[in-house]
Amino acid sequence: MSSVSTQTVSNLSQARRASGRVLAASALLVGVLAAGQARASFEDDLQLPQQAVASQTTRAEVIADLNLWRRAGADRYAQEATEYQTNVQAYEQALAEYRRLRNGPAFAAEVAKVLGLEASTHARAR
Repeated sequence: MSSVSTQTVSNLSQARRASGRVLAASALLVGVLAAGQARASFEDDLQLPQQAVASQTTRAEVIADLNLWRRAGADRYAQEATEYQTNVQAYEQALAEYRRLRNGPAFAAEVAKVLGLEASTHARAR
């Protein structure tokens, strides 16, 4: 009777280990499937364009715009104001100055300045 009990206990231990492995494998499978579903959901929400869109803005205009943004001081306050809601008034003032510069003759002057710098850089490189 003792050998039967020992064998039964051994069989139960093996069954528990196998059950534990099956449970772990099942949990892993559920995790992998959930991660795949989350990624698919994220990609559906992202809605990337099917093909690249060409910009009508020139490189010089982008650089000039950035220069005016920095000149107005908006770069110093943008993150603080939008993420942390601190220095909001200073950011709004800098943003108003940026818009004034961007929509006035300063923008055309900055584009010309950037184009002149690029032209002189290319001339020196030759």
